[in-house]
Amino acid sequence: MKKPAQHLIAEVPRKRAKVELTIGIDLGDVWSHYCTLNQDGEVVDQGRFRTTPKAIQTWFTDVPYARVAMEAGVHSIWISEQLEQLGHEVIVANVRELRAISHSDRKSDDVDAEKLARYARLDPEILRPISHRTVEQQEALTLIRARELLVRLRTAAVNAVRGLTKAC
Repeated sequence: MKKPAQHLIAEVPRKRAKVELTIGIDLGDVWSHYCTLNQDGEVVDQGRFRTTPKAIQTWFTDVPYARVAMEAGVHSIWISEQLEQLGHEVIVANVRELRAISHSDRKSDDVDAEKLARYARLDPEILRPISHRTVEQQEALTLIRARELLVRLRTAAVNAVRGLTKAC
């Protein structure tokens, strides 16, 4: 009797580099705060760096392969791309899944960075990772939003002038 085909197929495990460091980054306009955890979940480094491409290049160049987690936001698009180019695994967290961070009574940039690192270390799926739009998609969306703003402003100006001149 033949064996069913399902028993003959072996699952091939995905090859992933061993994650020894997990870094959580709380992105800011001027400064970004980070927290680095080792495999055992101990904080090995905490601090901040400027939110510029040069600072990120300088700070992350000598960091060995790491899993890096950050919230989705204005800066996450270019920072995640730059970190991936440096060879790191990047997780951009869905902001809607981060109530433990956004609604915390112990809110600070350092604490937020540590929570991101801890979630990414334990189970990245908790963060419900998102993928950013392509550059072309982002450029098209920017044009659409800019046009919408201009149309709204023009309409508001026309309505204001009409309202002001009615009394005359």
